[in-house]
Amino acid sequence: MTGVGALQTEAAVLEVRGLKKHFPVRTGLLRRVRGWIAAVDGVDLVIERAGTAHGLAGESGSGKTTFIRTLLGLTPPTAGEVRFWGRDVRGLRGADLQAFRRRVQIVFQDPTGALDPRWTVGRAVAEPLRVHRPDLPEAERRARVAELLEQVGLLPEHARRYPHELSGGQRQRVVIARALALEPKFLVLDEPTSALDVSVQAQILNLLQDLRERLGLTYLLISHDLAVIDFLCERTSVMYRGRIVEEGPVARVLARPAHPYTKALIASLPRMEAGRLPEPQLKAGGTAPAGGCPLAPRCPAAQAVCTREDPPFIDLGGGHRARCHFAGEV
Repeated sequence: MTGVGALQTEAAVLEVRGLKKHFPVRTGLLRRVRGWIAAVDGVDLVIERAGTAHGLAGESGSGKTTFIRTLLGLTPPTAGEVRFWGRDVRGLRGADLQAFRRRVQIVFQDPTGALDPRWTVGRAVAEPLRVHRPDLPEAERRARVAELLEQVGLLPEHARRYPHELSGGQRQRVVIARALALEPKFLVLDEPTSALDVSVQAQILNLLQDLRERLGLTYLLISHDLAVIDFLCERTSVMYRGRIVEEGPVARVLARPAHPYTKALIASLPRMEAGRLPEPQLKAGGTAPAGGCPLAPRCPAAQAVCTREDPPFIDLGGGHRARCHFAGEV
């Protein structure tokens, strides 16, 4: 088999090189292109081993969602390369594309928006089977749906209910069950707990951890919350304005953040201190200088070189690196 369905164990699970996605800025009656917005700006990201979890952190507007849409082929890239198990997936068609869709699935941020309110839970979970395995007998399809619901902590009778009859946590479990229907090897988790109550978030995170261990899944977890990434992931990348600014083992990045933006994300985590809010770590607003560091207008530690030169990645050892002129010193 030559398609994505043929797992190449010697290759990295995911390898992204120089991925870019630029959107045109159009103005006037004729909608002429006046410039470009770099939503994803030369991202490199590698997940070497199956069964691991890699986090991608950043605030809203940092380019995380555009990155995963481009990664999965939902949006065509401007430039760059995306390989799953050693195979470039950008130009997949026909049977190869179907094989890719079976192996790589996504769990969306908002379970309410991800489910059709007119469909029962059973129909929603069975839909991938109808599309990709149309020859499966109806009895076996129903049995598979019941098995998937049980796998995510729901009961078989939930198959007869509609999304509005479920709690937020139950709806997210349904979305996870649907993503598992085709027995994928790779899951993209797009803020899977951000729309849930805090108590329910812990339940869903525990479920995802358990599923990863039992099914041997590989995760790419997208989140603005480094505490969620710390719980579920071994490695993390931090994204700002469409580029990776720091990456490394989660424990090391959280204990010794080397980039001012990562430090600001960590400082924004809620703490149990009565009557106190986190102190802001970055300045508000500011236009990024041409050719300089995009964070320079907001960075309290910025110096003249930051406005003139784009910082390179600095290797800090132990698989930890940061894109800052003063990495580790801030």
